[in-house]
Amino acid sequence: MPVFGTISGAAIFGVYLAGSDWAWRGAILGELGGPILAIIGLAFVPESPRWLIDQNRNDEALEVLLRMHPPSAEGDVIVEAEYQQMLQTIHFEKQSEESGASSWGALVKTASDRRRFAIVVLTNIFFQISGSNTFPYFLTLVVQSARIVEARTTLLVNLGLCIWGCFAVAFGVWFSEYVGAKRFLLANTAIMTLCLAMLALLGALGIANPQKQSSFGIGAVVIIFIFHFVSFSSWMILNYTYPPRILRFGQRAKGFALAQATGFAFCVMMTYILPVALEKMGWRFYATNAAWNLGILAIIWWLFVETKGKTLEEIDALFEGVVHFESGAEKLNATVIEGVEEIADGTSKIEASRKMKESSLNRQTSPAQ
Repeated sequence: MPVFGTISGAAIFGVYLAGSDWAWRGAILGELGGPILAIIGLAFVPESPRWLIDQNRNDEALEVLLRMHPPSAEGDVIVEAEYQQMLQTIHFEKQSEESGASSWGALVKTASDRRRFAIVVLTNIFFQISGSNTFPYFLTLVVQSARIVEARTTLLVNLGLCIWGCFAVAFGVWFSEYVGAKRFLLANTAIMTLCLAMLALLGALGIANPQKQSSFGIGAVVIIFIFHFVSFSSWMILNYTYPPRILRFGQRAKGFALAQATGFAFCVMMTYILPVALEKMGWRFYATNAAWNLGILAIIWWLFVETKGKTLEEIDALFEGVVHFESGAEKLNATVIEGVEEIADGTSKIEASRKMKESSLNRQTSPAQ
């Protein structure tokens, strides 16, 4: 998203300098680039191994997992462990389907399900109301509130923020996995709250000291860049990657769809509120936003869970206190449930799969006799 935002921002700046109707036509046409590349890229994306297992296409699921790991003894152990976790957990959920465990109502059936669903919905709501997603849409108004009104300068600030956002996302993808999603959200939301408070202070000082408005405006732009970095490196990523980790396999599609719909509803609401609030309240809106961000911090601390270092199947223990697969190295090669085939000669399913692939490759590369 930030990469295409940068390309779009550069294109908009270029057509703006041209001074023609392409200043708006080019911006609209530039939006086609992302969807076109996404459609092309989808052809090269493998199916989810969990979905394949759910469809009883276990061998294909195993092939996907093998592609994700290097061919080594250590890699084979990891693949086999992951495969068994997925297989057994999905089998458990299928057994529970008779009681409606994957229905819409199952999203709020038990206390643990309600907590899961609350987390994914609130993640999408907080993404909108914390300022992470709404401020970029109205960045021109935010910059103008800092007394920067010249169109060319505003476009340059926008382009700079797009480039800055690319670095932020690249950093966030790595660092959020290093420190953990919950800790990262807490730290970055706290910094965002501080930035909003600083914007309110600079706005108030700018009004009280008109002769120093340009200096306060520069300070506000610096704060905006800091805010943009911490919001893009956390909420822009985790809004899409954290909720699917929280939901069980049978809940994932339904729960995430409802959570996203709720988030978009709040996005529409903020789209109408933010420009009016900036016009009527000015710097006081930033102070108000900072105040409710304190509430967001409290809810994240109290309700959210840390998923660092856990597979999707292991996250069940954070909510139900148990996992639905057997662990232990001695059980990896055993046939633990129906649908897991034993290898007659004692070798693991992983080794057999790799041997079949090597044999197939040798046949393809052998010269014709």
